[in-house]
Amino acid sequence: MLDSVVSLDGQRLHKGDVAGDTSGLPPVTAKRDATLTCFLVDGEATGVLSGTVNGS
Repeated sequence: MLDSVVSLDGQRLHKGDVAGDTSGLPPVTAKRDATLTCFLVDGEATGVLSGTVNGS
């Protein structure tokens, strides 16, 4: 959540809040214009330390 306020399954999310679920998220309702950043992550993926983006 970058800015604004949204409602997710009756919970209000504000700037900096994060939501996640392994089985999918419920619908998100914006209270006004909002900017959201979403990542689709494969929880079963293997991790590696090689490459140009490795956290080191």
